[in-house]
Amino acid sequence: MAALAGLINQPADFPALVFDPWAIGIILEYVWKTTCFTGLILLATLQGVGNDLETAAQNLGASRWQRFRYVTLPLLTPSMVSASVLVFAFTFGAFEVPLLLGQRFPSMLPVLAYRSYVDVDLNARPEAMAMNVIITLLIGVLIFVYMRITDQTLRRER
Repeated sequence: MAALAGLINQPADFPALVFDPWAIGIILEYVWKTTCFTGLILLATLQGVGNDLETAAQNLGASRWQRFRYVTLPLLTPSMVSASVLVFAFTFGAFEVPLLLGQRFPSMLPVLAYRSYVDVDLNARPEAMAMNVIITLLIGVLIFVYMRITDQTLRRER
């Protein structure tokens, strides 16, 4: 498709997205994978809100951009933050995509933990378990901070 569009001359000119040093292929795959998930969360939020606030803003003379900026975006912000925390926790702990698309060195922490766990040398297993505990603790701290921020926000709104 890129050759037909004139972006490249032949298929060999296409940039390598597998084992590339900047992990562009991994980033693109996670964006592709998590965009639909985030979109579903935001869609559910929009369906639950209704059109009353946007209609009121329109009746008060707000432009389309002002309605989006001052009505829709603030309503979507808590859902976007929740989706971002979930997506970060998922991508931080996932190993399959970096294992398949990423370089051998340097590796992401979940890939290192996996490789240590399946290593022939059984002395590497405690190291793998320690890495898994670190991953779990970091995700747990992130969720704890998120819950505290959400709790404080809810208290201010009441």
